[in-house]
This record gives sequence, C-alpha cells and structure tokens, in this order.
Amino acid sequence: MIIAGCTVLGIGIGLLFDSAAEGTLIGLGVGLILDPLLRRKSAAGKWGGGGADRGGAGEPGGR
Repeated sequence: MIIAGCTVLGIGIGLLFDSAAEGTLIGLGVGLILDPLLRRKSAAGKWGGGGADRGGAGEPGGR
C-alpha cells in the first residue's frame, strides 16, 4: 500500500506542476524505496507491528 500511496501522491503533486508523468515516476520511486524500509521496521517490532506473537490476523483470538 505504501507504493500505491506514494504513486497517487506523486500524481497529485505532478498535476499541480503540470507534470503528472514525472510526478508518477518520482512517487513510484519513493514508494519502492520506502516499502522495504517500513517493512523491516515493522517486522522488527519497533513500530508495534501485529505479528504472530501479538495475535495478528489469522491467529486464534486475533483481530
């Protein structure tokens, strides 16, 4: 979802500057860089990720 969100945000910013294509590519690039970084942080439990040890989705008694 990070990649899609950054891409849509890039499109919106690009439209403000009459450069939707460039904004899309910049947003996609930022999303591709942020996605693994944010996944690594949440997998380490530093940001309170809902992992299996916390009763995440798919676990008995989970959300």
